[in-house]
Amino acid sequence: MKKKNYLFILSILMLTVAFGASAQNHKSFYGYTENKGQIRDQSGNARDDVRFMFADETFKVILRNDGFSYEWIRSNYKKDSNPESGIVEISDDENGVKDYPVQFINNRVDINFLNANKNPEIISEGTSPYYFNYFNGYTGNEGIKRVRNFEKVTYKNIYNGIDLVFSSEKNTEGITFPKYEFVVHPSGNISNIALSYNGADDISISKEGTLDLKVPLGTVSETQPIILFNDGTAASKGNFVQHGNILSFASVKRDKNATIIIDPTIEWGTYWGGTQKDLTDEITTDLAGNCFVTGRVRSNTLFATAGAYQTVNHGGLDIPLMKWAPDGNLVYATYYGGSSNEIGFCIITDPQQNVWIGGHTFSPDGIATPDAMQTFFVPGAPDDYDGNLSKFTNDGDLVYGTYFGGVGQDELQNIWADTDG
Repeated sequence: MKKKNYLFILSILMLTVAFGASAQNHKSFYGYTENKGQIRDQSGNARDDVRFMFADETFKVILRNDGFSYEWIRSNYKKDSNPESGIVEISDDENGVKDYPVQFINNRVDINFLNANKNPEIISEGTSPYYFNYFNGYTGNEGIKRVRNFEKVTYKNIYNGIDLVFSSEKNTEGITFPKYEFVVHPSGNISNIALSYNGADDISISKEGTLDLKVPLGTVSETQPIILFNDGTAASKGNFVQHGNILSFASVKRDKNATIIIDPTIEWGTYWGGTQKDLTDEITTDLAGNCFVTGRVRSNTLFATAGAYQTVNHGGLDIPLMKWAPDGNLVYATYYGGSSNEIGFCIITDPQQNVWIGGHTFSPDGIATPDAMQTFFVPGAPDDYDGNLSKFTNDGDLVYGTYFGGVGQDELQNIWADTDG
């Protein structure tokens, strides 16, 4: 399933920058962090070509001198052990909790300006009222201090008579996300814009006119661009022009004295799952625009989030419950199931914003709560299964779970809630 974000975010490498939760609201509004030397690559080398970075969970935007980049990042706790030696390469933190080494997996798409003006003037606007100080192995004792965020970054005259502007905007759900647009002044020529996309597994223009990029960890769709006059009124729809991995924009008719804006909307999506077969069977949303997903998951890794109701697969196929925020970021992912196989066929949210999942189970354990209508699995033939119904809070805690059915094959394929939930 493709899960879309109403954001576009990118980055170039595995960076040493991290934002605390307390900065989330500031970060989303003042989106672009200046690089004063704190941004490094995987080898610790300074990335002086990186000017600004917009970072949000698993997806980032990097603004470079000669282009920009999209990057998806996933962190995976390495739990490999050496059974022959009996050594497990982990350490305990001060609370006695196992501290697993972290392995980062990342995909990157670099977008480079072709035949653009060298070293354009890059202007930042809308300075944040706060700043960050960085202290790490590369900064020395003095650190890198007073690093600011900005609302807008403009590449002036990136092509003759054309500016490129990165900014932020709220979508219909009230979520602030980054965007870009080309401002073509009367002296500018749209046909001069050429962007080289490198690193995508697939790049194509759909029949709806969107530019679609795919990498192993996610997707980006740039919607068919809208051509605006500089007062914000719409002139017409634009079109991408593709030649291999090089993208440009089709020319449009305009008054020779008019300034126009090429304004595509960028959405990103992500894959979620591990090394085995994980499938989505059904999705739903709540009143706040959060998306809930269920189905079946076999993977033992790269799935459950820290602190989830059930962080390990108890056997075979488990029922997943994933919650995605309106901006496309994963809120939590949990397993739910016992020692055999379960599948979630349907999912809803009720008026009280609880989450209900229905399906079937082969497991004699791990399903029912003590107050369940039916607390036990009814065995029968090897291919028999019972139905199951579970209720979770909006935050992913199990409230209620029950079996239902007798000898034979019973399952729940659709559910609905009344006004009482």
